[in-house]
Amino acid sequence: MLKNTVKTCKNSLRKKYKAIRSNIGENKRREYSRKIAEVLFASELYQSADTVLAYASIGDEVETFSIINNALENRKKVALPYCIPNTSLMEFYYINSISDLKKGSFGVSEPDPDSCEKYDGEKAIILVPALAFDIKGYRMGYGKGYYDRFLSKFTGNSIGLCYSKCISRCIFRNWYDKQVDCIITDNFTKFVAK
Repeated sequence: MLKNTVKTCKNSLRKKYKAIRSNIGENKRREYSRKIAEVLFASELYQSADTVLAYASIGDEVETFSIINNALENRKKVALPYCIPNTSLMEFYYINSISDLKKGSFGVSEPDPDSCEKYDGEKAIILVPALAFDIKGYRMGYGKGYYDRFLSKFTGNSIGLCYSKCISRCIFRNWYDKQVDCIITDNFTKFVAK
């Protein structure tokens, strides 16, 4: 009974934050994404990272292609996720340019595992998408659990990218949900105490 109540509440919150995100106009989304990228580029976490695990933004997510290009231009290694079919698992693969990506799971651009080298677990930072984050660094994703599974074994620093309008005081979470180390929004950065 409690499990169903939590699931219902999570689905309700997902709808709420999807609506909030979709109501941010395109010009504002571009402006907020630019601000988030600028803060990320100036951060010590990003500047000292040799490897960046990024994601290919889609729809009204914080735009990441400028971040991917910046990292590549600055000679950082860049890897993006590939969702393994018929599982809830993902692996990261290195890319040399945006052209190494093709449409994959859920219409998201992914690296081709047949032509890209698999991320070898070296020290990295990971950029984490979400519909919303709470102030403790827990995320509300899309409900498939890909990032929680990956983050449970990831030892580097995790950075959540999010619009400030999508930050909540508290998000329903399960024992397996993982916090990010830092959240960057369009008007504040928060390091999370664990």
